[in-house]
Amino acid sequence: MKAPMIPGHEFIGRAVEIGENVARKGEFKLGDRLISEQIVPCENCRYCKRGEYWMCERHDVYGFQYNVNGAIARYMRFPWNSRTHKIPEDAPIEKVILVEPYACSVHAVNRGRIEFDDVVVLAGPLGLGMIGAAKLKNPKSLVVLDTKPERLEMAKRFGADP
Repeated sequence: MKAPMIPGHEFIGRAVEIGENVARKGEFKLGDRLISEQIVPCENCRYCKRGEYWMCERHDVYGFQYNVNGAIARYMRFPWNSRTHKIPEDAPIEKVILVEPYACSVHAVNRGRIEFDDVVVLAGPLGLGMIGAAKLKNPKSLVVLDTKPERLEMAKRFGADP
């Protein structure tokens, strides 16, 4: 963490001001619903130059650095190198807010390189988000551990083995 900072990394917001570089590109306009990926890459390290920005050596993370405040701030600034996306107006907020945690879950599953004969064990809220992606990898067994019975029931509904 780079203090002082304002926390909050799972968010959605509206564009209230647009910088001239963004305006010139024409991707976003005032009032658009926006979401930005948690990592803001440097664009200069070896990973960024290879297109693997999620591995960025210097990356900033919203809510953990003073130069990229988190969602508890009244306003957030999305830097030029942020990975920002427009969210459709009709997308329900309850689903939109899950985009970032599910993206992290899918990323973790991809990095885990699950094979056919693997026994996969997941836990916690992000583990619930990993179930669908892990199931697509066809592991031998998909086990979810948790201390909360309601999460275990949810895990079964999502496709974990009983």
